[in-house]
Amino acid sequence: MHCSASTTLDSISWFWERMENQTWHRVGFSRNLTVTEPQESGLYRCLAERWSSQSASPHHMVYIVSVHATVAENLGIAGLIFSLLALMINGTILLWLGFRKLPTSTSSTGAGFPPPVEAPNGDLPQHDGDVYINYTNTNQAYTDLNPVTMTGDNIYSSVS
Repeated sequence: MHCSASTTLDSISWFWERMENQTWHRVGFSRNLTVTEPQESGLYRCLAERWSSQSASPHHMVYIVSVHATVAENLGIAGLIFSLLALMINGTILLWLGFRKLPTSTSSTGAGFPPPVEAPNGDLPQHDGDVYINYTNTNQAYTDLNPVTMTGDNIYSSVS
């Protein structure tokens, strides 16, 4: 609340009073008074004092009503908080996926595959298991490139 006068002099002292138990009690000592709590509701007036004279404003009834949040408002606030939390978690996961170190490979094979076996001194690579090759037509013979099954120089046995 703000108290004002038609003419304002520097030597005026301003006061706010509130009616309590049929008696006026001073509650403020400036031109402005802020009330925020429901228990501060009541009858108020402003006083201006200059030397020994005093002038009072008409009194005003002030009502401060406390408004409590409804269940729907509380659910809305909770939903907003959970949505923001989910957004932060999703953002963290995306940043983690984007900045994590991917495995580096010197081979031209895809990720997760072992690099090709290098043959010592230009010989054929030695394998501990089966060797497979790709083929596109089932009518052609499948060739087993296992060096153990060689029948001569650079000649492999074939299976039909």
